[in-house]
Order: sequence, then structure tokens, then C-alpha cells
Amino acid sequence: MASKRRNMFHKNKTQETTEKGRFYSLEMGCEFTGCRQCKPQFDSEADEQERTSEYNEGGYLALEIGRILDNRYQVVRKLGWGVFSTVWMCWDMETGEFVALKIVKDLECDRVIALGEVAMLRSIQERGTEEDVGKSTIVSLRNSFSLPGENGVHVCMVFDVLGKNLLSLVDYEGNKGIHLKNVKSIIKQVLEALSFLHEKCHVVHTDLKPENVFLCVDSDYVRKLALDVVERVWSGQPLATSMVCAGSRRVDSGLRCRLRLLKKVVEGGWSGGDRGGWGRSLEWARLRDSVARGPRSLRVKLGDFGNAVPVGYDYKCTIQTEPYRAPEVILGAGFGCSADIWSVACLAFELATGTVLFEPTKSQSATRPENHLACIMQVCGPVPYGLRLRGRHTFRYFTKFGTLKHLGKVKKIGLKQILVNECGFRKKSAGEFSDFLQAMLNVDPAKRPTATQCLRHPWLAGQRYNYRATPLDEE
Repeated sequence: MASKRRNMFHKNKTQETTEKGRFYSLEMGCEFTGCRQCKPQFDSEADEQERTSEYNEGGYLALEIGRILDNRYQVVRKLGWGVFSTVWMCWDMETGEFVALKIVKDLECDRVIALGEVAMLRSIQERGTEEDVGKSTIVSLRNSFSLPGENGVHVCMVFDVLGKNLLSLVDYEGNKGIHLKNVKSIIKQVLEALSFLHEKCHVVHTDLKPENVFLCVDSDYVRKLALDVVERVWSGQPLATSMVCAGSRRVDSGLRCRLRLLKKVVEGGWSGGDRGGWGRSLEWARLRDSVARGPRSLRVKLGDFGNAVPVGYDYKCTIQTEPYRAPEVILGAGFGCSADIWSVACLAFELATGTVLFEPTKSQSATRPENHLACIMQVCGPVPYGLRLRGRHTFRYFTKFGTLKHLGKVKKIGLKQILVNECGFRKKSAGEFSDFLQAMLNVDPAKRPTATQCLRHPWLAGQRYNYRATPLDEE
């Protein structure tokens, strides 16, 4: 089921306005009441699923429940899918643990990116020690291998089973963020991961966003995922669409035989109470409601390193998903670890408000990048001359006088004012939060704090989180 993400700014073609929900004068393509569709993972049978046409040459690998991969991993169910891969829960017959297999499409370009991600994750795991807090907040690659398919070779990566990404926590339709203590806990963990990544590994993630930060779950929750499949198979019920390849729900006659050992594992090793009727969709909805109301014990991990690059790497492609893209990236002025810090600030704002801070659209007079720069300048102030001078694309958006070519001067509106007037924050809370964000949203990347410095900010100082991986515990 798709959820809606509200943008912070409303498109108002030429008329200046001060009514609630509308900030912009000029012809800026930034919609306050607009939305975009986001795809949560393995939630319910009603969720949108991948297209069956994607299971062809250059596409996903078609799998059946019960199949054994690499003589080791028995397929239990599908967990989720994305543009480049599907994720499957498997039983590791060597270790006796449940794992998640990310299986990449067999396109050559996707395979190259996946192999790069494998190399990057292995390099990260070799750095530091297990005592490094930030290292424990990064997904750990347990294994990798290649799997021949009908149309090509698929790269497979083995991880621990994790829960949903952060999109599941925010009520975008109701424009409700989560409790600030939960925002602090999550952002603290993300910054600890970045501190380790930047300082010990010398790596820039380049794609920080809610979709790439995952909730940790306990062992009972993982067993529930497997038990759901076992109970459906033994009762003769069709498998949920979210469990299998698109268009394949039929239970074949040999499946019970193939899952006989798995049945003993999930039933014999059960440590929870009621095994039936728990309904994960309801549990995740309950979790979302509870994190909005008060503090919860949440642990997260930073994932998806397919676009990560070494610090100082001369990378010419545009990095970052657009709403989390730093101004130096838009201008083509190079980037470093500070680009990740910009994205974290956007993430924190989104979690706290249920609103996307910067999500430009194309307008009649300006391109999306120019509108994006206008959004940034309105919240963060003008782009400094030195940054404009370094930008390969500056000439596309700015005049020689430093104004936007098609949008002219931009009037600044303080972040605190936005939090109070548009997001319902109290002045004291808005002041503290905006002070934390404003430093990270400095338009000059050289003046942004490092991840370690961000962790020392008063807004986060002393913030602790419980390491128990139980986002679905009882309230």
C-alpha cells in the first residue's frame, strides 16, 4: 500500500501569499500540498508488488519457496523488492539462522554495481573493531555469491533479516512526524554510523534517505515471518502475494515435503506466546502510532551501499536522491562527507514533521534543479560566491550577480518559523531543533559540522537508545 509524502512548499505561480501552508512568491515549483508515492516493504497482501514482466532477461530471478540456493540457503519467502533487486528470507542450513538474501537483476550494469557494493561492504567490515558503536549500526554482509538464472547471472548478498525502513514510521498522509525523542534516537544512530564510515572507513554513503535506514527486529518476529508461510502451506491456504514472485501464489504438492525441516525449526524453537492472528500489518500500524505518541526502544541500521564512494574519489555522476541532495551536488562543485550531513538534516526534518523539506518540481519558468536551489535558498540563505565559482553547472542557474536566472531574488524564511507556523512546533522545541538542523544545512559544505561534531550538539547530547532490537515489543 503506497503512502504519501508531503512536500514543505506550495507552488504559487506569481502571487505572494502568507496563508498557512504556502511560502513561496515567484514561480517556484515546490509543492507544499503535493505528494509522491512511496513503496513500503512486506506489509500486507494489498501492497503493490513487482511486475511479472520484470522476471525476464535483464530482470529478477524467479524463485520458488523451498528451493535451496548455493547448497546452503533454503528460500522461505519474499521480504521485499526494489528497482534493482528482490529480497528473500532464507534458512541458512549451515548456521541454523534465518537470513535475508538480496538478489540483483541480471543486467550487466546492475551486476557491476552489486559487485561494487560487495567490495565496499567487505572493506567497511575490515575497518575498526566490534566495539565501534557506529560499526554496529551499519548492515553487515554475511556472505555473497553468484547464482546462474535462466537469462543470466545474478549477484546475491546475504544479510541479517531486518524490518521495514523508516518510511513505515511516518504518517505521510496525516502529515504527522514521530515523537522527537524517537527522532533523536534514530538520528543519533545514523550519525554514529556516519562517524565510523567517514572517519574510520573514509567512505561517503551518498544516498542517505528513509528508504535506506532499516529497523532492527527480534528473533521472534523473524520466526513469525517463517511461521506465517508454514501455517499457510500446512492449512492449504494460498500464499500471500507479498511472499512470492509476482503472479505465483499456488502451493505445489511437494512444498510440504521441502519445508518439513523448516516446520520443525519454527515450531520447535518458538519462544513467544500466541503464534496466530498477530497480523504484521496491524503491528506495524501500531508501531507507527506509538512512535508518534512517545519514546520507544528503536534500533536501526544504515544500509544500501551500492552508491557509496571513497572520500576524494573524482565521481562525475550526480549523487543522492533529489530531496536529500546537497547544493554543491546540484551545482557540480564536487562533494565530500559533508554531503551526507546535509541528507541527515533532511531526514531528521522529515521524521519529525511527516513532511519532505525539499522536493522541487519543474515549473513553467524554471527547471527542477533551479527550483531546488530556490527552495534551499529560502530556508538556508544564499549560495556563497566561492561555491558558485566551483560549480560546473552554476551558469545554468545563476546570473553573474548571484541571483537565480529565472526566479530572481529569493526571500529567506527561517527554519524555526517554518517549524512553528507550518508544523505546529512550540517555540522552544522549534528553536532547539532548528539550531541543530541549521548547522547541518549550511549551504557552504566547508562550514557544515562533521558527524562526530553533530553528535556533540546539545539537541543530541546525552541522548541514549536501548540496544534491544524489539521495535514490535508490547507498549
